[in-house]
Amino acid sequence: MNALVFDSGALIGIEKGKVKALRFARDARKHSTRILIPASVLAQVLRPGPRAARLFHLINDPATAEVRPLDGKTAVAVGYLLAETHTRDVVDAHVAVVARIEDAIVVTSDERDLSHLLPAGWPIELV
Repeated sequence: MNALVFDSGALIGIEKGKVKALRFARDARKHSTRILIPASVLAQVLRPGPRAARLFHLINDPATAEVRPLDGKTAVAVGYLLAETHTRDVVDAHVAVVARIEDAIVVTSDERDLSHLLPAGWPIELV
C-alpha cells in the first residue's frame, strides 16, 4: 500500500494540531507517500478560520496530498457499497471506496465508522 486515505477524524486531528495526525502527514511527506482526501471529507470538515490553516497547507501541497472528487463513477461505487453494507453515511463510504480503488491505508479517529465498509483485515490506522 503506497497511499493513505484521511477521513474526517484525521483531518480534524490535523486541524486541532494533534500530534499523531500531524505525524502521519509529516511522515507521508518524508517518505513520498500520497495522502488522499475524499472531497466529501474535506467539505465535511473545512470551515473558514485560523484553525483551517493546517488543512489548507496540507491540501495545497500537490507533492503530498490529492483531493479525490466524488464524480459520477465514484458516486455509483459509493451507492453500491452503501446498499451492500446496509448503511447511509456517504462520506464514510467515499473514504472506503477511495481506499479500495487505491489499495490505501485508512487513517481515522474511529475505526468502527469504517471497518464495516472495508474487507476484513483492511489496514486502518488510528489518530
